[in-house]
Formats: sequence, structure tokens, C-alpha cells
Amino acid sequence: MPSPAEKLGLVPASMVASQLYCEYKVHLDLGRNRPPVPGLSRRIARRVVLEESDKGLARVSVYGEVMGVPIVASPDFAVLGGERVVVVGKTAIREPPRRLAADMVYLYLSTVLLEENGLASEGCGMAVVVGRSEGCLEALLRKGVEEGFKPRKDGCGIVYTEVYRRAEAVGRLYRLLQYWRGERPPEPRPSPSRCAKCRYKGLCEHSVATT
Repeated sequence: MPSPAEKLGLVPASMVASQLYCEYKVHLDLGRNRPPVPGLSRRIARRVVLEESDKGLARVSVYGEVMGVPIVASPDFAVLGGERVVVVGKTAIREPPRRLAADMVYLYLSTVLLEENGLASEGCGMAVVVGRSEGCLEALLRKGVEEGFKPRKDGCGIVYTEVYRRAEAVGRLYRLLQYWRGERPPEPRPSPSRCAKCRYKGLCEHSVATT
């Protein structure tokens, strides 16, 4: 039987991050995806698309394998130092402003892939920028470009930073990627509030939705 990664062909980093919300929902979502293109992951392995912007930030999409799983990641921004990425970033608009564990999973995957492609290294910065509104988010990003991305909390939102350590990233990702390699079954995370909002609440055997 093919593994979930083999069924999909190329796993978006967002789907790995979504496992923290409910891995069983991710598993059910796989049935909604079209069949993979044969050989897709091999053709784009270790490919990087980097676009610089006039705002001092860059956009990057990176492809490759993380612990045997073909992954694609497109972090929301990157800060370049010469030809290397020195900060990888994720942005969001949330009220109240807060960092989610899923944000860091996305950044771990992104930075591991950038390192594999020679564009990042141990000690690279990772930043989660969360604004209360679009205007607040733009202001926080502008300050990051002007002053450097460092921990910040004000009326506009928060900036959370972490230093990339490969061993820590691999440790955080290991169990999540076991699912994609087909080494363990998906684990549900049922709760009344979570299940009530799920599109599969009428189909999922683990649902505890009350309505």
C-alpha cells in the first residue's frame, strides 16, 4: 500500500503543520486531492525559486526531501544577507496576536529545505510576525526590515523569533513525518469545538461533535 506521501506526490508544508490541529482530518483530506503527477517530486527535487522585492524582503519557494518525504514550502518572507537567507518568516493576522505551534513547524520545514539547498545554515533566524490587522502587520514587517527582526510585543501585534538548530528541527518534525512515510496510522484529535467545525463531522468515526 502506498504511503500518504506517495499518494500525494509532493507534500505541502502547510499540510504537515495542519497535523497539529487534527492529523486525522489531514488524512481524510488526502481523499479530496487529485492523483499525483508521476515523477513530480523527482523532477523538482532541490529546486529553489527566489524573488526579491522592493520592500527589503524576498519571497522564496523551496522543494526537496525532509527525512525521506518530498516537501514544498513557501514561507511568507525571507531576509537575504548576500546570497544566503538569514531570516525565514511566517506572517498572520490574528486577534489576539499569538504564535501557533503550526507556524514553527512550517518554518522548521522551510529552513531545513533552504539548508539542504545551500541557502541557509545553522544559526539562521526564524520569525513569526502576527498583526492585529493588515495595517499592523505591514508596520511590524517594516520595522523588521529597518531594525532587524527581534522579539517585539506592542499594540500592533507580536514578533516571535527563534534561532534555527537543525537537531531541534529534526526532533520536532520526526513524528509528524512518520505519518507521511506510512510508518504509523493517523492520530485523531477530537474535541467538541474542533469537530463541530470540521467538514467531516458527519463521516468521521472519531467525531465528538454534538450537533
